[in-house]
Amino acid sequence: MNKAAQLEASELLKNADVYPSYQRIMVLASLFESDEHPSADALFKQLGSNVPTISRATVYNTLNLLVDKGVIRSLHTAGAETHFDSVSETHGHFFCRKCKKIYDIPQQNTEVKHELDGHLVESQELVFTGLCKECRE
Repeated sequence: MNKAAQLEASELLKNADVYPSYQRIMVLASLFESDEHPSADALFKQLGSNVPTISRATVYNTLNLLVDKGVIRSLHTAGAETHFDSVSETHGHFFCRKCKKIYDIPQQNTEVKHELDGHLVESQELVFTGLCKECRE
């Protein structure tokens, strides 16, 4: 596991007023190092070799806490599982319904609406669903 990712995770946790326990640091660092948008189960499996004492419940609870604190984002796609994203810049996602991969899509209009018809907007999510380049061939 990359020490730089662990240090970044520890700092982000502290800045979000979350106690930086070893397991929380490892969950967040694993998410940073992932080049995909993993589900909680995928992260649990990935962490198994580095943190054999971590439980599935700890991974789920940590991810939910980090979403609540705004450290990471949860992604809801046409698939059944929730996926997680550590990229903080505003962007959309493309979900391939065949291979189930999720791709980052730069958003042309990065303006975030804070109010919509009198409603307070706390977050927004843009997810396109279809077939990726590889699955179209």
